[in-house]
Amino acid sequence: MKSLIKYIKIIRYGLQFRTMMLLTVLFIGMGVMFEMTLRFDNMFGMSLGGLYLGLVGAYSYQLITTPAVAKLVNASPIKKDLLTKAPVLISLIISLFSFTIFILVRLFYNIGVRLPAEAAAHPGAEALLHVSILYCALLVFVLMIYSPINFKFYWAGIALLAAYVIGMLVFGNSMTVTAFAVEKYNDMIAAFGYNVTLALLIAASYVLIFLGAAIGYLFNCLTVKHEISEFSYRYSLKQAAAK
Repeated sequence: MKSLIKYIKIIRYGLQFRTMMLLTVLFIGMGVMFEMTLRFDNMFGMSLGGLYLGLVGAYSYQLITTPAVAKLVNASPIKKDLLTKAPVLISLIISLFSFTIFILVRLFYNIGVRLPAEAAAHPGAEALLHVSILYCALLVFVLMIYSPINFKFYWAGIALLAAYVIGMLVFGNSMTVTAFAVEKYNDMIAAFGYNVTLALLIAASYVLIFLGAAIGYLFNCLTVKHEISEFSYRYSLKQAAAK
């Protein structure tokens, strides 16, 4: 707990702290707005709010890593934490917070309030609303891995994120709520032995997020001595090194 409090205090010294905080609030607000106005006829429309909320953790990761290159930190024992444990832990906490907001809005508003009123017009919407929760958790999983990779290997991180985005656009825009889409969803349930419930999908989503954090932390530990990507953090490195 002491370490966590220390990391939270360090965030204030991250570059462009106010801008990042503003973007965090903005993205949470946009995520909630898009989630509450989602479309029931397309997987991408069902996931847009979750995508915005999922991006919040990536901002916190960048905030806490930039002080790691400051001159005052170079000789400090906390530098290793700032390059390994701290960014992953802070990003995980923020991601869990924003993803929980997404889950609550999805459950109590879209599934609990809107869907019953529009179920007749969108008979397959409930099935895809459920599976799109896992779809959004996959974004957070990817971002938990992307951030550490991008910090050290810029182009590898970009390639990972691009692969997800392309897959999201192709899959999301093609998965309209049709008999075919619902049948495929039912096939997925059958593949899991008819045990895929909404609660299980939500639990699997949180497991994915923790798994992404564990992979990100392991990557940081294995590459702690590797130089930070100058291309990725060029402006941040120049500003932080001058402090």
